[in-house]
Parts: sequence; C-alpha cells; structure tokens
Amino acid sequence: MVFRERQHLVRQWEEAVESMKRRDADIAAASEAFAIKKMELREKQAALDEKAKFLEQEKANNKEVRARKQRQSPANRLWKLSRSPFDRSKMMAIHMHL
Repeated sequence: MVFRERQHLVRQWEEAVESMKRRDADIAAASEAFAIKKMELREKQAALDEKAKFLEQEKANNKEVRARKQRQSPANRLWKLSRSPFDRSKMMAIHMHL
C-alpha cells in the first residue's frame, strides 16, 4: 500500500514537472512571437514616420508654390494666360506702359 501511494505521488510529481515544461515552452513561444510582432511594429512605425515627414515636406512645398503664385504680378499672369502671339504682344505693350 505504501508502495502504491509512493508511486502515485511520484507520478503526480512527474506530471507536474511535464506540465511546467509545457508552460515554459508555451511562454517561450509567446515571447518569441511577441518579439517578432514588436519588430514588425517598429518597422511599420518607421515607414509611417517617413511618410509623415514626406507629407509635411509636400505641404511646405505646396504652401511655397501658392505663395509664389500669389506674388506673381497680374501682368505676368495675363501674359501666361494669353492664347496667341498677338495677345501676348498686346499684353507686352500694356505692361510696358504700366
């Protein structure tokens, strides 16, 4: 009887050890998966930061272009909008008299 109880305790202990090994393996796998996802997140964040920087540069460029267009004189704007060489010569004559 004592022998059976001892065998039963040993079996329970072995099962507990195996269960702990499985949990350790599961924790290691989860830790590795987490590290991979964290690295992917860093890469995506870097790409997003790069795109955000590009967007800000483009906004600044657009603002500069709009400012340049607003600074253009009305005569220059009319010059560019004129359709024929005759229109352009008239515009040049008007511009010279301004």
